Amino acid sequence: MTAAVIAAFSLRDEAAPVVVPPNFVAAIDPATNKVTSMLQAGSRPGPVAGGAGSVWVANLDGKSLTRIDPATPKVVDTIPLPAMP
Repeated sequence: MTAAVIAAFSLRDEAAPVVVPPNFVAAIDPATNKVTSMLQAGSRPGPVAGGAGSVWVANLDGKSLTRIDPATPKVVDTIPLPAMP
């Protein structure tokens, strides 16, 4: 019975869940729907936006904004803010 259960799970065509560590953001390739990279952002990353050739992540607890270059993908800068974004 155990072998049949294992075989049934390995034949499923469903996506496996992806675990993103705390304070990280994940980049997903829309063509494959696969995670291509994970980057550490600031403390409790929240809203994400794209603009000016970058991806911007608001860090709610860190009172900062993380700028990511989507071409590399690497964190370019972390900008401190006077209040929570």
